[in-house]
Amino acid sequence: PCLGHIAEHSTVAAAEQCRQRRQTLLYLVGVRQHLVSLFYLGQFTLLRLQRIELTALEAQGLNGEIYTNAITNHPVQEGWNHLDGYDALQYARQRFIDSDWQRIERQRNVVSAAFDKVKTMSVFQWSSLLDTALPLVKTNFTKSEITSLLMDAPGFTNSEIEQMTIPAEGTYGSKKTSDGRSLLDLDWETNIQILKKFIYS
Repeated sequence: PCLGHIAEHSTVAAAEQCRQRRQTLLYLVGVRQHLVSLFYLGQFTLLRLQRIELTALEAQGLNGEIYTNAITNHPVQEGWNHLDGYDALQYARQRFIDSDWQRIERQRNVVSAAFDKVKTMSVFQWSSLLDTALPLVKTNFTKSEITSLLMDAPGFTNSEIEQMTIPAEGTYGSKKTSDGRSLLDLDWETNIQILKKFIYS
């Protein structure tokens, strides 16, 4: 499969740790990772995303009205908002206002919004976007593979993103580490099969 990843981390070291964790997970579940693209959404400040719908709680957090770890540069409101790259990153990073499951959903909303926005662009706009985006991307795609994808790009406009969250509902519990931290206790075999079915079916 071709896997993309958005780095919400602010340092190269943190992004490298994230890459290593992803490789470990893929090794454990037996999924081959062929092509990878890593880009830093926070530097995508020139891309105004398709609208993202915010809850009242999310808007309050992003405006700094309640305690959270992420505040946008521009004021937001409950309902639909247009976010640039930095503000979208803050939206995706929000903690403390709800749970990690909602944070994962926010990250997926950002990916979907960016994809929907790109689908509405013309070929000339794609070219301009690539001039901005490619210096921010690390990938093992070759130049010929990137060129081939660009030629195929018009065919992607009717595509939809398929996405899921692992671990699946009902396939995990919780446990404590020796130092008192809480961790998810996964049914690995069930989640491995769910992930393989999603990717290869």
